Amino acid sequence: MDQYGQQKGLKTFEEQGVESVQAELSQIHMQNTFTPTKFEDLSPEQRRKAIKTLIFLEQKHSGKVKSRFCAVGQKQRVDVSQENTASPTVMTESVLITAALDAEEECDVAVIDLPGAFLHADMDDLVVIVLRGDWQS
Repeated sequence: MDQYGQQKGLKTFEEQGVESVQAELSQIHMQNTFTPTKFEDLSPEQRRKAIKTLIFLEQKHSGKVKSRFCAVGQKQRVDVSQENTASPTVMTESVLITAALDAEEECDVAVIDLPGAFLHADMDDLVVIVLRGDWQS
């Protein structure tokens, strides 16, 4: 399963890629996650601290194209250690071990997906992100 950046992904997946990116950005919009602001309306300080965004596309085994919207957060909270800014992710080995134990003990298991779970996190401070093409250093 290959992952592509936005430009190559849109060329590769064409209309299915466009629909996937639109679905990802619509989810963010519908959850009122961000307040749109024109780049020229930002202060020089906000422009300097603005975080770039990336969109990745990949085709799942089912054939469905999935997009992921990511923020490049290097400029955010530079005074906080990397350990305290990492996004926790479960280790594959942990999932497999737990699944094996659940199977051995004949446990009922359920799997759920929380679409856009990260969009529900509370933020302590203002974070300025830039969507595509408007990036200026």
